[in-house]
Formats: sequence, C-alpha cells, structure tokens
Amino acid sequence: MEQQTAGVPAFSELDGWGLARRRVVRALALVPTAVGGSFALGACSAHDAPGPDGRPLLALSAAQARTLEAVAEAVAPTAGGFPSAREAEVMRRFDEELSFVSPSIRDDLKAALGVLEYLPPLYGHFGRFSHLDRSARQALLQQMCSSRVELLRAIGGNVKILVQFFYFAHPKTWAATGYDGPFGRLPERMDDQRRWYAEHTGASA
Repeated sequence: MEQQTAGVPAFSELDGWGLARRRVVRALALVPTAVGGSFALGACSAHDAPGPDGRPLLALSAAQARTLEAVAEAVAPTAGGFPSAREAEVMRRFDEELSFVSPSIRDDLKAALGVLEYLPPLYGHFGRFSHLDRSARQALLQQMCSSRVELLRAIGGNVKILVQFFYFAHPKTWAATGYDGPFGRLPERMDDQRRWYAEHTGASA
C-alpha cells in the first residue's frame, strides 16, 4: 500500500546503514534507560499516551513523537506564508509511514530518534533535544550533519531529509514555494493506507 513518488525512494527502501551500524544505533538508544531515561526502544508503548497533537499514535511513542516534532519545528521555514510543522502534519506522516514499513526499518528510525533526543549534552547543549530552543536544535542538527562520526552524520542527515520531504509534500506548503499543485489540479484521493491510518487515529489526510 506504500506509494512512491517519481525520483524519490520508497520509505521502505531507506535502509542504507547496514546491520552493524543498526546495532550501534539501537545500542546507543538504550543508554537513556541505564541513566534513568524513558525514551529507549521498548521503554513505553506507542499507545501509552497520545501524540503532541492529542491524537493516538500507531508506531511512535509519545516521547519519540515529541522528538520528531521538535526536529520538524527546527527544520520548517518560518517565513511568511509557510505553515508550521504541525500544520503540515510532519509527525503524523512519519507515524503513518512507520506503521507500514518493516519492523527492522521502524526500529532503526525510532532508535535514531532516541539517540538524537539524548545527544545534546555531548555537544555542549544542556537538556534533551525536544527541550532545546529552536536555534539550539538547528545548531545541533548542523553539528551532527558535519560530524566526523559517520553514524551521527547518518542519523542527523536522514532524519532531517525525511522531515523535509514530509513537510514540503504537504499541500499547505505549496503556495509559499510557488508550486501550483499536481498536473490537472485533480483533487487529492486517499489511498487505502491513508484511509486506514485516518480511521485509526483521526488524522486528516
């Protein structure tokens, strides 16, 4: 049921880290548990609490959803005419897609969010990622993307690219970018995946 846009790899194909690096990411994501955190894989169910928008989550935990939305808020433009990250439903699209990919890819991306949430102190930022102000979040993402550590570059770069993709794919961003919509201006039609997700979460398509 997964759709693929021309020239853009399907979400389920974004699996370029390799087994060894995936194990490292998941191991790093477990560190918060050892120090009393509650973010790590398996630390809480995606159904324990609603997302930041108050709707049910199907793949992300509430903590992971907050981290993802914090990334989206840091990445989304703030110039006039652009919608907020929540208005563009970035976190929702991420949760939806994770609901339909393989467990290994889902776990990889959730683990990457865990690393991102607890990484700031290693870069001189005091507090978890979702608790930083927007400028500090942007600075950390830039530090990760330019890191000499390949794994950190992969986490920062891939999460940022996915957020940008979901943000600019939302129709509310098109006017501000000068995009006049799909050829023929045909109304959007919900596929089975989007309809199923909307029915289970109340999220708009």
